[in-house]
Amino acid sequence: MQITLLVPIYFIVVVLTSYVAYQTWLHRRTPGARELTFLMVAAALWALADGLALAASALWAKIFFSKISHLGIQAVPVFFLLFVLSFTNYSPSLTRRGRRLLWLIPLLALVAVFVNEWHYQFWSEITSVETSYGLEYKYQHGILFWIATVYSYILILLGTLLLARYTLASVHLYRRQAIVIMM
Repeated sequence: MQITLLVPIYFIVVVLTSYVAYQTWLHRRTPGARELTFLMVAAALWALADGLALAASALWAKIFFSKISHLGIQAVPVFFLLFVLSFTNYSPSLTRRGRRLLWLIPLLALVAVFVNEWHYQFWSEITSVETSYGLEYKYQHGILFWIATVYSYILILLGTLLLARYTLASVHLYRRQAIVIMM
C-alpha cells in the first residue's frame, strides 16, 4: 500500500460529498435534490475508488479500483444534467425514454471497462511509471474511452449552458443559487 499526500485528500472529498448527499436526501422533495443526492453519491464513489487505486501498490488492485471508479465517472455527467434539468424546471420536457437514453453510452462504457481484457478498446495498454507519489500506472486510452469521454463532456456542457441560461433569466433570489451551483 502506498500512502501519499493525495490519498487523504481523496478521502476528505468522500466525506464531504457523502455529507452533501445526506443533507440533500433530507430535502429530496425539493426540485433537484434527489438528482443532486445521486450526483454526490457518484462523486463520492469515484473519489473513494480513485483514492484506493492511488493507495494500492499491486497492478491488479489499481486496475480493479480504476474499474470501480468508472461507476462514479460514468454516472456523474448524467446525474449532473438530470440535476440541472430538475433545478431549472426543464425536466418535464425530458421523457422517461429520454432519461433512459441518457444512460446508454455510460452503461456501454461500463461494460467496456469491466471486460477490457477481452478487447483492449477502453484501455489499450497499461504501463508502470515511477512518480514522486510512488509506482503509478499510465493508461493508454482506446477508442471506447474517447467516445465515453466526449459524451460525458457534452452532457456537462449542456447542463452548464442550461444553468447559465437559467441564471440569466432568473429573478434575483434564484440567480444567486444558480451562480453558486455554477461555481
